[in-house]
Amino acid sequence: MLQIRPTTRCPAHCATCTTLVTRDAPDLSLGEIDANLEFFVGAHGVDELVFSGAEITLRPDFVEILERVRRRSFRLVTLISSGLAWTEALASACAGVIDRVVVALTPTTAIDWRSPLGRSARVRRSIEMLHHAGVRVQSNTVLTAAAVEVLDELAESIEVLGMEDPIFLFPFATGGAEAVRAAGVPTWASIEPTVRRVLERFERGRARLPRLKNVPPCMLGDLSRFASPSTPRFLVEYGRQLERHALIPPFVGMAYEEACSRCARREQCDGTWPAYVEAGIWPAARPVTSRL
Repeated sequence: MLQIRPTTRCPAHCATCTTLVTRDAPDLSLGEIDANLEFFVGAHGVDELVFSGAEITLRPDFVEILERVRRRSFRLVTLISSGLAWTEALASACAGVIDRVVVALTPTTAIDWRSPLGRSARVRRSIEMLHHAGVRVQSNTVLTAAAVEVLDELAESIEVLGMEDPIFLFPFATGGAEAVRAAGVPTWASIEPTVRRVLERFERGRARLPRLKNVPPCMLGDLSRFASPSTPRFLVEYGRQLERHALIPPFVGMAYEEACSRCARREQCDGTWPAYVEAGIWPAARPVTSRL
């Protein structure tokens, strides 16, 4: 898999952004994008492509980028989006090129979620545009306090809008324990009942397989059946291209504790953020001896 970050521009400016980018970094040029596609297909045989943060649909050459992708016939092409910049024309341009758009469905407040004119309403309209164009849509919800407050309503919208396999995840724990506390990240213990209710709701419906990311399986108990590790991939962005690319996971700041070496579910886990343990958001790692 190849993941490309072609721009750092995004209209969302989320405090919980899970893409670690420098907002003033230059965009990759169209030529650089094309050269990286050529290199990784030829040198590494990649057949899956992800365009990730920030918002690639803001680029004036977005349709030209799609044409470069079309020429190479990838097995699966995913685009990660804030959901705030779509038009019917952009959605239509993706048909036959982009297989799946993963849309950020994380309300900033309960008021925003319920408003017909707020940011969340714009995201829902974008989802409808993409569906109308024949593009599959998957939701990605960061488990902030605001999102958990309306998580049941959000789950209902996912069902009504016909989105695929919803993703729920903790934000990346950047900046250390003090930054985590200042951001108001909820503890797992405080939100587990609500998250459990929503995950099991989708499980009962059988139409969607929910995924829980960025949470160590060892602290999930029976909910570890929803744990979904990240797929290993090459990462290309400004300053890290071609042979100078990065490999993810691990993500910046993540680590395995000493106890993790004895855990039977390590392959299900990307590791943990020590900042979350220090801030009391998660318990320390505790190895488990059985697999689900």
